[in-house]
Amino acid sequence: MIAIIMRTKDRPLLLKRALADVLAQTSDDWELHLVNDGGDPHALGRTLEPFRDALGERLRIIENPTSIGMEAASNAAIRNSRSRYIVVHDDDDTWHPRFLERMVGHLEDHPETMGVVASTMLVWERIDGNSVVEFERERFGGGAVDLTLASALHYNRFVPISFVYRRAVHQQIGYFREDLPVVGDYEFHLRFLSAHRIDFVPGEPLAFWHQRPGLGGVMGNSVIVGRDDHTRFDALLRDEHLRRYAQENGVGLPLHLTSLIDQRTLDLHHRIDEVLQRLDAVSQRLDHVTELVPLHGPGAYVRRFPRSLLNRLVRLFRRR
Repeated sequence: MIAIIMRTKDRPLLLKRALADVLAQTSDDWELHLVNDGGDPHALGRTLEPFRDALGERLRIIENPTSIGMEAASNAAIRNSRSRYIVVHDDDDTWHPRFLERMVGHLEDHPETMGVVASTMLVWERIDGNSVVEFERERFGGGAVDLTLASALHYNRFVPISFVYRRAVHQQIGYFREDLPVVGDYEFHLRFLSAHRIDFVPGEPLAFWHQRPGLGGVMGNSVIVGRDDHTRFDALLRDEHLRRYAQENGVGLPLHLTSLIDQRTLDLHHRIDEVLQRLDAVSQRLDHVTELVPLHGPGAYVRRFPRSLLNRLVRLFRRR
């Protein structure tokens, strides 16, 4: 059994898509814990009405009269569940129909593994009236096949919609930090990776992280609408860990690494300057072997290689 943790607040258009997404899964061994975090309960009831028969007793609803925040909402739902596995499904994201089947199957086949992440597609979309219109897609996270703590120190390498883990991990590393209004998932992922490996399922994307650029308010994404907050709390989180390290080990290593990084950065700038100077020299030489060719219109010219030189270059490359 897997507990699907879904947080929502006054986004019926997106919530309908998310509920249909859950019901489309090839695996039906799940329960949905829906947290209405300060949203209109009557509007939520109207949104749920067409889905109630299909959801049946697998639906659990937590009503928060006022919002308690993303991480506190997740913790309340997790504590209210009794499943072996857990996944957070935000109300604006989606899955491939075989997501749960593949991810839970991987954990069943690898009992030593505490968590698994699916290949993820970033979906760009906009709201057009009462419709959600997709206009672009791209892979999220590049082509990485290993999720290491070292790589996660740079930035959050995966998002909740792609991550399934064993409930037992909460007994070891705790729950989501409720004092963080944003980056709570990142902080949890860092603690997780500090204690356990996380497997990655490559290949066909099974998770879809939806983004709506330029859209603010309740229909926006926290990572976009709250970009300044993400930047601030990411910096505060890093500083918190740095201070803890300094208290336990002193500031010697951070001081050395800061100096080393500064020197490497300075060396890189010098190399870039050298390359730019060489390119400038090459450009000046090319001016002597190119010719000005008039274009249509008075005083319009373009500089190009003479045809004789281009033919010589073509013959040279053909010999190779």
